[in-house]
Parts: sequence; C-alpha cells; structure tokens
Amino acid sequence: EKSRVSGASPPQLAVYTGTCGSFSEVHCNTIESLTTIDNTNLIGETLYLRLYSYTSEEGQRFSLCLYEEPAPRNDDCQDALPITVSASCEYSRYNNFLATAEGTDVASDPSCGAYAGADLWFTFTMPASGALSIDFGDWEGPVPPSYALYSGSCNGFTELACENINTRKTIHLPELGGETLFLRTYTYASSTGYSFDLCLSEPVIPDNDDCAN
Repeated sequence: EKSRVSGASPPQLAVYTGTCGSFSEVHCNTIESLTTIDNTNLIGETLYLRLYSYTSEEGQRFSLCLYEEPAPRNDDCQDALPITVSASCEYSRYNNFLATAEGTDVASDPSCGAYAGADLWFTFTMPASGALSIDFGDWEGPVPPSYALYSGSCNGFTELACENINTRKTIHLPELGGETLFLRTYTYASSTGYSFDLCLSEPVIPDNDDCAN
C-alpha cells in the first residue's frame, strides 16, 4: 500500500513465485495504490515483488507496506451474504475494501463496469412478483458501485443484468419469482474498494408496464 509518492502515479507492481531466472507471474497491478492478493496456494512460499514506474524509465520515491488483513466475509461467492428484499428501500452499509477477485472458474467476469476485482457477493429471494429495485444510496468512491445480477449457483451462473453507472435499476422478471438470485458488487475499473449503501426492495410495477398490457 502506497502512502506517499513523488511521481505522477503510484508505482506499478508485479508478484512472482520461483527464483531469479525462473519466475512465474502470479499478480500484476497498475494505477492502483492498493492491491489485495488472496491465494491459498501461495501460503508459506517465498515471493518476489517487482516495482516500477508506469510507462516511464524514470524512478520515483514512494512508501510501501505489506500486511495481512482479513477480506470481507462475503468476498467469495460461496460465502454470499443473505439479504432481504424489503417492501420499501432500507439502506444498509457495506464495504468492499480489501475484497479480492472471484476466479473465472466460479463466475465469468461481469459484462460491464471494467471489472478488476474487489467484488462482494449477496444472495436473496426474488419476490413472487418478479419485481426488484437495486438502489445505491451513497458511496465513498468517485463513481457508484457496479454490479452484476445472476441466477443459478456458484460455478453455474447466468447473468441477468449488469450496471456500472445507474444508482437505481428496476427489474421485472415474473418468471424468476421465488428464485434464489445472486448480486455481485464491485468498483468500476478498480481493484480498490470503499463503503457504499445498498438496498433491495420490491417496487409496484404499473399495469401497463409491458406491451401486451
């Protein structure tokens, strides 16, 4: 984590296993001042950290620290946090700081929001009406959180919706009423997290919402 820097952008970094002359890159990070790695296969291994300046041959001064801190409890799909769809919007505060990227073997990268990791997972039951509002009330970052909505289960998802700009979206899928769905939130084009307010509620859909009506 960089706390002070004299260059135009934070130092870039790459992490390797192996030895000099025989490396395997396990992580690479650009632009971000904070990066989180969560890989149980690396426990106890000696790693190499390579730092350099972004698109520059010039050096810069910086401060660096490495530390161990638990990721959020719903960092992984298998630990998705159950939340309730309320009759009206009731915000709860969440934080994806130090969250990591879910492997593509569990869920393909979302189709929007320039996914770079730091995702949180939630699960809920779709109202019988199939009507759902996803609402972000406030957030600390420069842009609203991005999200992807899925049906299915970990390792077997179908993406239903993806948003990276709107703070509120209403979905009407009557055929999914009563099903267990998954919501994946993350930071647009960033592996760094921040706090945000989220609520799921059941809106009243107008009678003439569909062409058939």
